[in-house]
Amino acid sequence: MSSKDTEINHLPLVQSTSGHKLYKRRWIILTLYILYAAINAFQWFEYAIIANVIMKFYGVSSVSVDWTSIIYMALYMPMVIPASYLMEKLDLRKISIIGVLGTATGTIIKIFSLSPGRMWMTYLSQTILSSMQVFILALPLRIAATWLKLKSMCFGGFGTQLVQAVGFIIPPMVVKNTDNLEQISDDLGVLIESLAAFTSVVTIIILVYFPARPPLPPNQVICEGRESSFLKSLKRPLSDRSFGFHAVAYGISIAVFVSISTLLNQFMLFYFAGSEEDAGRIGLIMVVLGMAGAIVFGHVLDKTHSYKRTTLSMYISSLLSVIAFMYSLKYRSKIFVYISGALVGLFINAYMPVGLELSIELTYPEPESTSSGILISMTQTLGVIFTLLLGWLFSTVGCFWALASMVFFLLVGTFLTAMISNVTKRQDVFKQELIKLNVCKYVVVFY
Repeated sequence: MSSKDTEINHLPLVQSTSGHKLYKRRWIILTLYILYAAINAFQWFEYAIIANVIMKFYGVSSVSVDWTSIIYMALYMPMVIPASYLMEKLDLRKISIIGVLGTATGTIIKIFSLSPGRMWMTYLSQTILSSMQVFILALPLRIAATWLKLKSMCFGGFGTQLVQAVGFIIPPMVVKNTDNLEQISDDLGVLIESLAAFTSVVTIIILVYFPARPPLPPNQVICEGRESSFLKSLKRPLSDRSFGFHAVAYGISIAVFVSISTLLNQFMLFYFAGSEEDAGRIGLIMVVLGMAGAIVFGHVLDKTHSYKRTTLSMYISSLLSVIAFMYSLKYRSKIFVYISGALVGLFINAYMPVGLELSIELTYPEPESTSSGILISMTQTLGVIFTLLLGWLFSTVGCFWALASMVFFLLVGTFLTAMISNVTKRQDVFKQELIKLNVCKYVVVFY
């Protein structure tokens, strides 16, 4: 199957004359994708959420622990071009095997890092895991094109996000803060070896079972080839002022969320001693509320098609929620920290799919993969910068003013969002052609 057959977001929709069929095993394919994507996502904040314990065990600084999360963003840009080339040349099975083997390798390497002085092996593991993110993020539309009705990929997004949320709460529950380094090593061993065993099982199943494609496509809708220059499709959105504003604003919003998530453990311990598990619970709530918000605001977009208004409203709400979080920490009100943290997750995490939908409206008829790729690249770049900046400010001027810097950036993002033109290019075309698409409003994006 060529890339023209599978990259549905590049291509117009036509009716198939050769038959179509939905196979029951599509749910197995989707489940396998969710499992290995979730295993990878679980390990993004695995160390950052127990930063104080990792610092003690390996004898490293907080910045060193932050880099176990930052690596996930820093490697996206250098990996995206070679990964995109492979995605064009290889079928779904081969891409999935690359992703799961890389994830398994990175996870298993951590088993050999369970000793003080082996932090470098942790970095090696995180480097391999993060390099697989490019393949994982590109697969949902590929799987939808090959096996599913498009809306079924909603379950893939929610499944991965849910396990990422669990990744906030399990490490603090398993790895306890103690002065006994042997006990920490044992706790880390339980966490890592359990994950490695599970990853190995998923890897074997994918190697044995995961097919390249079904005998027949899943929909009456199939893909009709169209020549498209990648450089041209990249240049056109970048020359659009409104899309440029949106790309920067989108990157700011998600980068703020990632940087706060990375330093959440350190923020909580700064104000509340022994609150490692509270940090994990707040991280869990932030992601779960974001999933719920994606459903709600996706429904709003379905009904109103008010893309700019919805996006701007969510951006303002995100700004206010971070301000509330900042003051809740300052005044040491744990209950309000939970509430404001939940609101941060509700508005910023749910902003991801809404922001992607707006980008598609602004750049139509350019491929969705182009606009989303630009947004993800902006997110990863700013995510690295903001996390390093937030960590530096936290260590020099304290938590309150560190978070105040994020409020400033969100204020800039709000202004940029207000400057976006209120255009609905895709919806205008669909109305003219009397086409009604039922597209999933939740997209998996690891910031």
